[in-house]
Amino acid sequence: MLPPEEMLLEQEEYINEGCYFDMLCVNDSTLLLKAECDTFFFHLYNANKLDYISKFGMKGKAPCDFQFPFPYNTNTTNGYQNDTLIFYDMNLVCNKYINISNIIQKIGSISNNIRQEYVDEKLFYGKDLNIISNGKIIGTSINQQKGLFFIYDKKGKDIRWIDFHPSFSVDDRYKNSVYSCLVCANEKKGTVIVGYRHFDGVSFYTLNGELKKSIFFSQPKLPELSHDFSGVSNDYPIFFSRIYGTSERCYLLRIGRGLNSILESSNADIHTTILEFDWNGNLLNQYYFKNLLSSFCVDEEDKFLYGVYSNEEENEPYVHLLKFKLKDE
Repeated sequence: MLPPEEMLLEQEEYINEGCYFDMLCVNDSTLLLKAECDTFFFHLYNANKLDYISKFGMKGKAPCDFQFPFPYNTNTTNGYQNDTLIFYDMNLVCNKYINISNIIQKIGSISNNIRQEYVDEKLFYGKDLNIISNGKIIGTSINQQKGLFFIYDKKGKDIRWIDFHPSFSVDDRYKNSVYSCLVCANEKKGTVIVGYRHFDGVSFYTLNGELKKSIFFSQPKLPELSHDFSGVSNDYPIFFSRIYGTSERCYLLRIGRGLNSILESSNADIHTTILEFDWNGNLLNQYYFKNLLSSFCVDEEDKFLYGVYSNEEENEPYVHLLKFKLKDE
């Protein structure tokens, strides 16, 4: 593995606490932060100055409302050509299509710039979803007992699961936890990248689910299983917790500590490591930051990384919004 380089902090701003679990660079000048602790899910910030612009996406059941939205990872692997962002709302079991360009430019009402489409029941518990132009959806599920990830054909409503890798003999009730993973696809590059939660490695697949290569940074082994619940022990390391793709690169956030250790520590005690790959499976850079980022995104030109982490003072509930300069190739 390449030696880590500390990320160069260019700018830092304090913003209101919002429990930000997802971030997107939606164009060359705008960041979208998904907030869980606000009546509006989506907060827009200026990518250059890191100042607040506006918010939208109320919590509710109307066609333009949201309850439990997750972004499609292919929102950002196709570049900025598409004005529409797609979110899957797990509670409302539908895809939400957001004309983010119109919303930023304040063209039309919010309700006219959001439409919804109910999904097949086979996708009800989907996560880390990616949409491919031939009508296929690639992703995984919170009920992951049939394979590592799936390929869904919208036309035929067929779903095919890709075999678990690395292969271990595991009781069905533990598979969902043991093989929990992140999935990001890039149609132009013909590649699906899988980052494992409990294996210290990354795998690269074709869009048809054929394994190209795997890179493991330690020997894969069956994770320690809990005696109290049907899952991996909370003392066993979480390796990869976040994934973000651009048209040329894919970034994975690596922790390497167990959930109990994370919960018992402060952000200052847990550093962030982000691995940068190209879509051919080459590790290009490894970045280091002194605090644990809860989420991050990268601009389309792979020049800047943006991240957030929360202040831990109970009387000062704010979030650090950060801008880093990435290494020039």
